[in-house]
Amino acid sequence: MNKNRSLLALITLCAVAAVLIGFALAGILATATAGFAVADEISASGDETVTFPGGPSADPPAGAPSPAGGAQRVFVGLVTDDHCGARHVPVSPQGSAECTRMCIRNGSKYVLVNGEQSYLLQGGSDELDAVAGQRANIVGSLAGGVILVSSVSLLP
Repeated sequence: MNKNRSLLALITLCAVAAVLIGFALAGILATATAGFAVADEISASGDETVTFPGGPSADPPAGAPSPAGGAQRVFVGLVTDDHCGARHVPVSPQGSAECTRMCIRNGSKYVLVNGEQSYLLQGGSDELDAVAGQRANIVGSLAGGVILVSSVSLLP
């Protein structure tokens, strides 16, 4: 009888341990899934475009003219050209800024690259030339895949 009781206690102990391990793994997986979902949402909305403080209807900074066609927003990314994109020729002796400027002189267009997103930049070519090959804030409005540039500033 004592042998049967020990066997029953061992089975109960193993079952309880298995249930506790299952709950722990379920909690870890649920937390990881929620974390990845939040990270994807943040990178899809907060990293690529940022609205001005006060919400989407807030006014742009003083001195930023409003282009026709939409609300002004701040876009953050690498100012480069549509030929090289975010990756310039690594064997080139010139830096990414000069490579971007050379491609623009040869007929490429300015683009803003942030991760997998790429936006054609229209207007503000003198300001864009000053920040070529660098990460910058672009104030403007989005129309399709084109940002109508109002102002440009380097990231701090």
